[in-house]
Amino acid sequence: MDTLPPPEEASDFLASPRTLLQVEQFLGRGAMEGGFVLAGADGAGKATLAFLLAATVLSGGKKLGDVDPKVRSMIAAGAHPDLTVMRRQENEKTGKLRQEIDVDQARKVISKLHQTSASGRSVVIVDLADELNRNAANSLLKVLEEPPKGAVLFLLSRSPSRLLPTLTSRCRKIALGAVEEDALANWLAQRTGSSVDDARTLARDAEGAPGRALRLALGEGQEAASVADSFLRAVEGKQDLLAASRKFAGKGQELIAEEARGIVLARLRRRLTEDGIENSERGRRIEAYDQARALFSYIGTADPAQTALVAGLRIRDVMAGKTTHVR
Repeated sequence: MDTLPPPEEASDFLASPRTLLQVEQFLGRGAMEGGFVLAGADGAGKATLAFLLAATVLSGGKKLGDVDPKVRSMIAAGAHPDLTVMRRQENEKTGKLRQEIDVDQARKVISKLHQTSASGRSVVIVDLADELNRNAANSLLKVLEEPPKGAVLFLLSRSPSRLLPTLTSRCRKIALGAVEEDALANWLAQRTGSSVDDARTLARDAEGAPGRALRLALGEGQEAASVADSFLRAVEGKQDLLAASRKFAGKGQELIAEEARGIVLARLRRRLTEDGIENSERGRRIEAYDQARALFSYIGTADPAQTALVAGLRIRDVMAGKTTHVR
């Protein structure tokens, strides 16, 4: 495998036992109706779970993955009449994705939900609910208050606390937390053919998110890990920091750089929880992480190589005991 399959076609799903128990309880009670917020970090498996739940519900299954092959094939082809997916659409004028999911999309979904379905069930996946504009969110609110019989809406969110409280209050929540390191490493090794030790490193860099770990193991993810490695070695004085920072820039490098920044932050976070370090050292590590997180948040409005260079210098200064502030 050298590419990440889209969630519509994913053949397996990995989650923590707590998440799986919660899902099975909803399915077992026949309670998979109304609104659900599927909450988790990037790569936690929100979309994969949503499509697997959609296939299960539309197949009349009582357990996750109890799916009619025909239903799975139709969903993978984007051809199931009772499944609607809401995502940001392309702006016809610019050819780029719009910044938000707008109210027109929401109204079309609402209209479809009130039509007779072929299976007796209707499923809507909002990917991501974080990208709903206020008018679209308010439109969906009306459906969540009184959902049509047999309808279920899965709202995917990386930051559920930022969604409209009136929206989340009418939904049940399924949280996709971090998968335990050994379980994720073994799963990843089987999927990619990598060694368990290499898979364990990827699991740590992905902070327990299966999709992100798989992404790091494939194609551009490997290049992102290399960029992060070079940067952190340069911060420690083992490589040239300017050269390492330049790897965060370049045309077509945006996704690689974004992934690399995530790996850097994940590794800095891990250092905060190491045993046997003094309070003064832990304090420096916390400040180093805070400096990096604050500076990396400026990406999009600043030169990525320059930002990486400043972040590296600040981290180095903090770890050396020098006081510095983000400006």
